[in-house]
Amino acid sequence: MHEDALIEHALTRPGFGWAGHGRAHLTNRRGARISTTDGLWIIMLGKHGLIGMGLFILVLIIPPLMAVWRLPPATWLSPAAGPVIALVTVYGLWGVDNLFNAMISPMYVLAGGGMVSASIHLAQAARQARRQAARPAPVRRGMARPVGPRGRPAAAAHYAPTAQRSHADS
Repeated sequence: MHEDALIEHALTRPGFGWAGHGRAHLTNRRGARISTTDGLWIIMLGKHGLIGMGLFILVLIIPPLMAVWRLPPATWLSPAAGPVIALVTVYGLWGVDNLFNAMISPMYVLAGGGMVSASIHLAQAARQARRQAARPAPVRRGMARPVGPRGRPAAAAHYAPTAQRSHADS
């Protein structure tokens, strides 16, 4: 019943809400506050209206969706993607808990940004690894030698002729 009265009061200004200074609260005839808001959704609806509440819900939904969308499920158990997926889970639980109990903390918004940037970085690294795996190994002119990282010859192939010459000399 209490939330019904708050919703009714909030929807008298549905677009952008009542803004600050406690105008979204219910008051008695003397102007004393008679309502208590504890759910984040009712606070957002009263202060910022339907537009503000919708935008805040987007802030809660977009980071985990981007992380899950950019990281394929096959990589979720890898050591690189595991922390991001764990953060997606904690962030989602915090968001659901916050809708009913307003415990706003900037750490979770910061975690949402970290989640998005880490998932972008991991997706780019996976794409680059797939491109490198699809390329044929470069072959040098003359004697073909296996090539290691950064285009340098692999150590065993590089030193094999020297070892063969010194073995033949003895």
